[in-house]
Amino acid sequence: MAVQVRVLGPDDESVLKNVALGVFDGPIDPRLTREFLRDPRHHIAVSIDDGVVVGFASAVHYVHPDKMLPLSAIGPPTRSMWLLPGAIYTVLL
Repeated sequence: MAVQVRVLGPDDESVLKNVALGVFDGPIDPRLTREFLRDPRHHIAVSIDDGVVVGFASAVHYVHPDKMLPLSAIGPPTRSMWLLPGAIYTVLL
C-alpha cells in the first residue's frame, strides 16, 4: 500500500494511537492530542504507512500584537520526509 499523507482534524484522535517509535519525542498524551486537534490555530499532517503514522509536520497560526504572520512550521523533519520529500510541508502550507 502507498504511503498516505493526511491532514488531521478534530475527529482524528484515533489516528495518533498507532505511531511508530521515534516519530514524536515521547508518548502521545490523549488530553494534549484532543486539545491540539480542536484548536483551529494548530495544524498537523501525518504520513501513514500500512496504518502506522511514520512521520508528521505541524504548524501553528502565529498571532503577534503588531502583525499577523503566516503559518509557522514547527518540528523537525521525521522519517516520512524520505518517503515523501516535501509533501507534508506542501500540504500544510
